[in-house]
Amino acid sequence: MAKMSTEVRVKLSAMMGLQYAIHAVWFMQMAAYLNNVLSCTGKQISWVQNTAPLGALLAPIFVGMVADRFFAGEKLLAILNLVGGGLLVWASTIRDPMLLFAVLLVQQLFYMPTWAITNSIAIANCADTEKDLPPIRVWGSIGWVATALFGIVATKVFNTPWDGTHLPLIGAAVLSVVAGLLAFALPHTPPAAAGKKSSISDILGLKALALMKNSSFAVFILVSLIVMIPFAAYWTFFSLYLSSLGVGVITGTMNLGQVIEIFVMWLLLPIALKKIGVKWTLVVGVLILGLRYLMFMFGNGDEMMFLNYGGILVHGFIFSFFFVTGYIYVDRVAPKEIRAQAQALIMLVTFGAGMLLGNWINGEIVDANAILGEEVAAEYKIPAAVPTDATLAIEGAEVSDTVVYNRALSANEFALLVAEQQGKTVLAERLKKEFGGEVDLAKGKLSGPPAEVKAFTFSTWLTLPKPKEGEEKKELSGAIFRVGEGDAAIELALDKGRLSFQAGKAKMTQPSPLPTGDKVHVAGTFDGKLLKLYTSGSIYMRWNWRTVWTYPAAISGVLLLLMVLFFKVPPAKQEEEEAPAAEEPEADAVAAEAENDEGQGGEGDA
Repeated sequence: MAKMSTEVRVKLSAMMGLQYAIHAVWFMQMAAYLNNVLSCTGKQISWVQNTAPLGALLAPIFVGMVADRFFAGEKLLAILNLVGGGLLVWASTIRDPMLLFAVLLVQQLFYMPTWAITNSIAIANCADTEKDLPPIRVWGSIGWVATALFGIVATKVFNTPWDGTHLPLIGAAVLSVVAGLLAFALPHTPPAAAGKKSSISDILGLKALALMKNSSFAVFILVSLIVMIPFAAYWTFFSLYLSSLGVGVITGTMNLGQVIEIFVMWLLLPIALKKIGVKWTLVVGVLILGLRYLMFMFGNGDEMMFLNYGGILVHGFIFSFFFVTGYIYVDRVAPKEIRAQAQALIMLVTFGAGMLLGNWINGEIVDANAILGEEVAAEYKIPAAVPTDATLAIEGAEVSDTVVYNRALSANEFALLVAEQQGKTVLAERLKKEFGGEVDLAKGKLSGPPAEVKAFTFSTWLTLPKPKEGEEKKELSGAIFRVGEGDAAIELALDKGRLSFQAGKAKMTQPSPLPTGDKVHVAGTFDGKLLKLYTSGSIYMRWNWRTVWTYPAAISGVLLLLMVLFFKVPPAKQEEEEAPAAEEPEADAVAAEAENDEGQGGEGDA
């Protein structure tokens, strides 16, 4: 093949950058969005996030049985991206977690095959794959990192919140449409396997299971599966953690790890492989994975925030030293004729089954450590009289539709209250049918003079003034609703733009400021024991993050011992040893070769 032209190189690089940016722009902050806007539990968050690994599990079947056989790569890529863009627009409008899961699952079934398809298009148009592919593929990482610009521009230029909102889904949809249109301009790439026969075992890499007879390979597969539990804790729930700490630009903050990844993969990984070998490079990757969660355990506070950034920055070491080195290990131990199947197997184990397992387990852990309210001291008593309107003390702000109850409303009642006050009659009627007799917004509503109560709910709509053009955003503070004085007071207020609720000495404050210029529903409830805070119908939750991070740290420690004690790596094979074998080698022969390799040790990896 002739030398690759600059035009083709630029098109392929843009293809890679856009394709990986599509996923990064919405997926990284999704847990924060699901919690902040849809009030999802940890289990619900894990299910929505599982759309990606489910897509990854099915992508090899689609690519092997359809994409590689019947369609030109660039045309198929265009169709997948254009349809995926439409699905992302739809997803941005959905407020029902189960419907969102279904739509994003379909979107991921269209999206996940594009990673393999873009690789195929790039490789098919490279004159020298080893020389041409890396500078093109690295644009995937650059595109991933560049998605931070969306959040920076939105918050700094347009003074609009980005992470934790529906806007990243819109941004991803725009990128998907642009990538789809660009695909029509890519070099023509005929289907690679047109007319060739293959089986499901070829596509899923099932023949590579014979390698499991090698005890070291079996240990590696087991570790690769379980390592996704701590890996998924970061991948799926770290944006929720950052949101709970009040970090505004979540995608940009997490993308710092991908910046380091680029340099580690290019500069440090080759040195590590040469100096300490495959085994100990893998071991170091697991070690750093465990250290990350130790940093998170002790970084849950303003004074130690730098530890959280340290845990983000080591992401590049974890991914390069364990996952990329893992691909190199598989390439070394698998005979040439099943090498591609072995790589497919490890992808299914890690980013398919492993990510599903990790999301499910971490969802259970996060739910078990959720705190839905602030406990008030037993001796606390509500002030003698509760007024039935707001006592606003915030300059330029407005309140409307204020309601006070002599009881604590439930989460379901808040959902109905917000729907009714927003004029969403269809949604309100659906909620009434769904909740049955559980909700009654007329029960306990107060009107007229102040009343004595033992529990209460204060609900209102708040509009904060938006800074004028050229003005800096003000950190507003002041009371929205206040009863009593001193330690006996109950107060719903703003603290530097953040909603807070206090009864006596018990206080809870949301980490992120409320949006300005928009009408936002805010509410506080007190049932005699717990304070609870709601924004736009969503309950404010916090978590015992130190306990959450203890589990992935402990799992990483166990995996580290497994790798050190029971894992060995054979020496690198010489090219002459890799002469083509029979078309379908017997499983016993493959296993025997692997066992022979294990016994040889080599490279200081044993």
